[in-house]
Amino acid sequence: MADAMNVAEAIRQRPDVHYTGIALNLRGYERAVTTKLHITGGLQMSASNTFSKHNTNKDNDETLREQRRQMAFFRDNNIPVDSAIVMTAFGCNFEGAIAPETVRDCVKSLLDIADEFGVDLERVRLADTVGWASPLQVQRVVGVVRDK
Repeated sequence: MADAMNVAEAIRQRPDVHYTGIALNLRGYERAVTTKLHITGGLQMSASNTFSKHNTNKDNDETLREQRRQMAFFRDNNIPVDSAIVMTAFGCNFEGAIAPETVRDCVKSLLDIADEFGVDLERVRLADTVGWASPLQVQRVVGVVRDK
């Protein structure tokens, strides 16, 4: 991510294309708004606390606090927020299988934050971040999330 600013600035933009990128934290969003990219905000967390610690150096409680700071930044900078994503929703190389109820609780946490900021999300995504999903597992997780 160190050279992301240079990459963003080097893009020759066409008027009929929407250009965006991935920001992993508030600092990334702060940098992104200084570019020509079209910034859209989103809520995110991992269903695996261990994956979260390895990936972002934050546990899930810290991640949720970070999400609130990001939402305040989005609000203050008129950045639309359209989605939430729960990563490692089907399994984790550190923790193994993830219980569908854990994913449900993560979705609820993200929806609660969106509600705190008066944001109606267009979609919630469940990510098979490290390739653990099977058709039956997807059916179970989506079913539990949907029921809630």
